[in-house]
Amino acid sequence: HVRLHLAETWGLILVGITGIMLGALLLSGVLAHPNLVRDAFRWRSGASGRLFQVDLHNRIGVWGLPFALMIALTGAFMGLAGVFFSSYAAVFHQNDREAVYDLVYGADIEPAQDAAAPLDLGRALQALRAREPAAEPIYIALQNPGTPRALVEIAATLPGRLVYSEIYRFTRDGRFIDDQALASGPVGRQLAYSVYRLHFGQFGGWLTPWLYGLLGLGLTVLCVTGVNLWITKRAHESWMHRGWIAWVWGWPLALAGAAWTALLGVGPWWGLMAALAFALSASGLGPDAVALRRRLIGSLAVALFAVLATHLATFGYRPGNPATGAVNGAIALGAILAFMAWRRQQRHAATPQPRPAGHGRAAR
Repeated sequence: HVRLHLAETWGLILVGITGIMLGALLLSGVLAHPNLVRDAFRWRSGASGRLFQVDLHNRIGVWGLPFALMIALTGAFMGLAGVFFSSYAAVFHQNDREAVYDLVYGADIEPAQDAAAPLDLGRALQALRAREPAAEPIYIALQNPGTPRALVEIAATLPGRLVYSEIYRFTRDGRFIDDQALASGPVGRQLAYSVYRLHFGQFGGWLTPWLYGLLGLGLTVLCVTGVNLWITKRAHESWMHRGWIAWVWGWPLALAGAAWTALLGVGPWWGLMAALAFALSASGLGPDAVALRRRLIGSLAVALFAVLATHLATFGYRPGNPATGAVNGAIALGAILAFMAWRRQQRHAATPQPRPAGHGRAAR
C-alpha cells in the first residue's frame, strides 16, 4: 500500500501521484454534476442495469465525497512530501531540506548539559507523567548519542488529538527541556502531523475502522461503476467489457491466490500472478461479460474457502487469538458472500432475460 513493492522513493511518488489523480477525478465528477444536491436524495425505484448503476454511482459519490477527498489528499501528501519539501527547499532555502523540515516539524535543539551525565530514562518518564498525566508514550529515542548534543525524546499520544504524537525532549539525566509543539504549535504543523492518523483512521475507537472499511468499499464501488457507465455507452459488447470485468474480479481472486500459495510455502507472488493471468486470459476465451463475471465470482468463492481450509489445516483453530479469529472470520464472510452472489447469478442465468439490442454490459 505504501510503495507498491517498488523501490521506496519511486513507489512513494507513484502512490502520491495516484492520490492526486483520485482527487482530480472526484473534483471533476462534482463539476460534471450540476444537480448534485438533488441527485443526493434521488433513487429511482425498480431501477436496474445502467440506471441502477447511475443512481448508485451518484449516491456514493455525493455522500462519500468528504471521505474520498480526505483519503486522496492525505495519501498524496504522504507520497509526495519528499518531492514537496525538496522543491520548496530548492526555491526558497538554497536546497537546504533540513530548514524546510524544521519549518514544518520544529527545529532540533542543543541542550546545555554535562556530556558525561548518566542516562536516566526512568527520571524522564516520571517527569513526563508529572507534566502530562494523560500522555501515553509510544517510543523513546536517544538523539546524537555520545555527543554533547545528546538528548532523550519521548513520543506520546494525547487523548482527543489527531496528531500522531507529541515529542517531549529531556536531557540525558532526565530533566525536561521542552516539547516539539506538534500538538500546540502552528496550525500547519498540527495538520502535517495529523495526516497519518487521519488517513488510516487511527482515532475514535472501534467504530472508526468499521466506518473506514465501509467507506473504502464504497470508494471502490464508485470507481468501478464510473468505468462501467463509460463502457456501457458503447453500442456493442467488446473485449473492453470482458477485460474490465476480468480486471475488477481478477484482483480479489489474485489476492486470495497469493494468500493460498503463501500458506503452502510457495510464495505469494506465484499465486497472485497465476490468478491474475487466469482471469485476464479467461476474458479472451469466448464467454460473454455476464458469464465471465459469474465464473470469476465462483472462482473467488472457491479460492477464499481454500485459503480458510488451508489455514485451519495448517495452524488449527485458536479461539484465544483475536487476530486469527478476525482474519478467518472476514475470509469466511467473503467466501459466503461470493458464493451467494454466484448462486444468485446462476439462477438469473437460468431464467430467460430479454436483452435490449445494442446495450452492452459491464462489471457490477
